[in-house]
Amino acid sequence: LSFARWDQQQQLIIVSNFSGQPVSFQLQLPTTLLQQWQALHPATTPANWQLTEVWTAKRYPLQLTRQNTTVSLSLAPWESLVLQLQPKD
Repeated sequence: LSFARWDQQQQLIIVSNFSGQPVSFQLQLPTTLLQQWQALHPATTPANWQLTEVWTAKRYPLQLTRQNTTVSLSLAPWESLVLQLQPKD
């Protein structure tokens, strides 16, 4: 399960594994979401963004292709991540 929430100051993606098994997958970010976030950050592009887990500060780079934008994730059983959009360092 994943969903996004955002305002002018903060853009978040929440991802949860409601299974007793670990999972690894590519989360595809919708183009419409990226366009809305781009409007909040007009000086940057998705190529200059990364997702950072709010509680652990672990970084997840975005993978961009001509067709889509994804992020590689691995979640332990019953784990949730709160990922915040940030500029790359």
